[in-house]
Amino acid sequence: MCFNAAMLEYCYCTSNATVESSSGIFNLTDPTNPYIDYTIITTIYCSGDLHLGNLNSSFENVDGVSVPQVGIQNANSVLAWTIQQQSNDFIKKTLKKLVIAGSSAGALGLQIWSGKILSSIKCLDSTVIIDSGVVVAPSAYEGSQLESYNICNDATLIPVKFKSKCKLSQLNAKDVFIDTMAKFPLTVFAYIQSMADPTLTKFYNVVVLYYGTEYGLSFISTSGFGILANASMSVLNKSPNFVSYLIVPSHHTFLSSSLLYTTNSSNLYGSTLDPTGLLPWVSLLPLEAGYTISTTCSGIYCKYPLYPKEVQTLTFTPTKSPSFRGKKKIIRNSKFSFLM
Repeated sequence: MCFNAAMLEYCYCTSNATVESSSGIFNLTDPTNPYIDYTIITTIYCSGDLHLGNLNSSFENVDGVSVPQVGIQNANSVLAWTIQQQSNDFIKKTLKKLVIAGSSAGALGLQIWSGKILSSIKCLDSTVIIDSGVVVAPSAYEGSQLESYNICNDATLIPVKFKSKCKLSQLNAKDVFIDTMAKFPLTVFAYIQSMADPTLTKFYNVVVLYYGTEYGLSFISTSGFGILANASMSVLNKSPNFVSYLIVPSHHTFLSSSLLYTTNSSNLYGSTLDPTGLLPWVSLLPLEAGYTISTTCSGIYCKYPLYPKEVQTLTFTPTKSPSFRGKKKIIRNSKFSFLM
């Protein structure tokens, strides 16, 4: 499973696609797991295309065989199945809570997919969690990659207003994600990100190896990654319903790891009772009436424009615009997680 020809050339691929382990939010024996009583659907894939590919032939593998990348079909089938379960009353027609989360490649793809999922699954309360998926790739490379996936004509993923930009290889995931946050102002969109992410740093450097001359790129260290990540998230932070949990130590993905229970913004192995830890922060999502969630950070990353940032419980009155001041009363009946 490879992202593209560059990943194949530099041996940054995997031959295994596995179901998530029983750690983190998948630990159904730990009573502190905030999603222990949720119905969970996980979208696994082996196309290496961030769930976005729509190509019968992308590049050749080591045996000279053309590699199809049709992750979009895989994800669509999972979403269609979920919608059918609601239609058939196997799950509630209107969910009490919906958590849409993605880790690593799933986190990158979810920034394109979140709008379609939120539009498709009926719910009263929702949140989108991006775990280790900050986009730091050069915009020219990112736009070229999205265009190559042959998704520009898919209006369910790429809004029509972005179609031309996509075909010109100028669209990036932030454009779509910001548009989605504006369309769903009552939904909290949350980032969990190590500011020294080793996997995303390595990914960036593989891009430099393969495309460095074309895009004028230089290699980065994990500290350099933190600078780029800060800049990328600062753009998203302009959306009032965006919040982030920034982690200083180097690590990649938390939601499916036991580190979910011990991590705080400065330490991967802190106290499980730390009120400022990652687990209590994640447990706030979806945000309930009367609660506030704030950006959490440590050290040099606790600065404007990412910090301070606070999102409060939303109020919705049909005759007024949504506001981040006040409370929202809802009827609750079921809980559900859709994971990529």
